[in-house]
Amino acid sequence: MWPGVTNVTNTTMTPPVAPVYGSCANPDLCCSGLNNSCHRKNCYCDVACLRLGDCCPDFKPICLTVNNTTNNTKPSTLPLTGTCSHPTLCCNGGNFNCFRGCFCDEACKLYNDCCPDLNSTCNFPIPTPPPTVNTTTASPFTSTTAPPKDFSTSTAPPTVNTTTASPFTSTRAPPE
Repeated sequence: MWPGVTNVTNTTMTPPVAPVYGSCANPDLCCSGLNNSCHRKNCYCDVACLRLGDCCPDFKPICLTVNNTTNNTKPSTLPLTGTCSHPTLCCNGGNFNCFRGCFCDEACKLYNDCCPDLNSTCNFPIPTPPPTVNTTTASPFTSTTAPPKDFSTSTAPPTVNTTTASPFTSTRAPPE
């Protein structure tokens, strides 16, 4: 024990999270896709906020409207159809513009926000895996002769990059 210390308690502290206090209303602010200028106070009113987790509390009721006909929606709302069909909407990779109340892009499988008919509507190409490199194969010959004087073994073998990029990378700047 340390001199003068009689009781030590370990606690786990989490950093404080700023409360979300912006609103998509007054005037209505609803944006398609990823739009960094579509924000109020410290939250966003664009479709990307659904995946990035930074939506204003009233984003869904203000910006998303069931769209059975075009006569009953305000111009600033984003229509919700819940399907990738009628007309067909299928997007490669992660695409915030591929949204109909649910997503019709390849990344939706990762984020679990796909439209119910994604698999029956969209056929995405299956990525081809990189060729395998066998580095454990023995040399095809064995020699007991010393290498020539100009023989150099200081060159490193080429490297193979096996990392893959994430289907989605956020470049959102914090709101002003």
